[in-house]
Amino acid sequence: TDLLIAAFKFVRRFDTDHCCPSISTEIKPEWSADLRIVLLGNTGAGRSSTANSILGEKLFKTSCSANSQTVECEAKTKMVGGRSITVIDTPGFLDNKNPADTLNPKIVECIRECSARPHTFVMVLKTSKQTAEELQVMKRFEDCFGEEALKYVIVLFTHGDQLDDHTTIEQFVNKNEQLKLFVEKCRGRLHVIDNKYWNNSTVVHGDERSNTVQIKKLLNTIDQMMMQNEGKDYTKEMLRVVEKAQSGGQAKPVQNVMKMFLKTGAGVLLFLYKWLTRASRFLPRAKGALLRAINYVWA
Repeated sequence: TDLLIAAFKFVRRFDTDHCCPSISTEIKPEWSADLRIVLLGNTGAGRSSTANSILGEKLFKTSCSANSQTVECEAKTKMVGGRSITVIDTPGFLDNKNPADTLNPKIVECIRECSARPHTFVMVLKTSKQTAEELQVMKRFEDCFGEEALKYVIVLFTHGDQLDDHTTIEQFVNKNEQLKLFVEKCRGRLHVIDNKYWNNSTVVHGDERSNTVQIKKLLNTIDQMMMQNEGKDYTKEMLRVVEKAQSGGQAKPVQNVMKMFLKTGAGVLLFLYKWLTRASRFLPRAKGALLRAINYVWA
């Protein structure tokens, strides 16, 4: 893990000095103008209704049935508050045709074919009692996408009207240790809406139970997250890690990152740099271990 961190730091410095186009290190001045949001979650969580609430118009089909209305990834773009917002609605996160913990391959396909890379993943969950399957969605996301992707995740609960009048969404989350830990890994980015009852402009519970207010807060959180991420979006390099994890089955995300990275020119440069500057300090046995590691990466 330390080598991986050092590798990315080296490449970032190299890209800054030599203007390498493969990895962006500059904050684009227009980064806050356009916004690309991918909605993830299980069937019935309310992704399509959430997409409509974000865009302020019913552009995605919705249903009250237990069957998902979204079978293919679908994207809609609209000007909201003077900015172009693209929302990508996805099928159920887990693949119903395969074992319960299998990521739906259409999710990966959706991100790969997206003409512009997403700025954020919004994990849509219900405020009802957390089922094992819903908790599995969070675990599977982290297993497949890796902790790096959590820098781009916001947790959004739907059916906010089911919360007790004096219960905040933070208090609700703190009752479940797994859920609390996941939100903490997402740096506490947490929101709640209600796509049925809070759309009414005359909500009796006050502004906090208004989708208009909550969606503005959500967009503000996305802006803050983008600033923390220095304006970078979810890169294609990160996506390749997910695709390898899907095809390899047993390979862990960090191992996939290492193998993918070291097969790039920057990875080769890093190894050559380390070898030329520190080879004299290596014991023969350590050199042999390094060579075996290189052979493993290129296998």
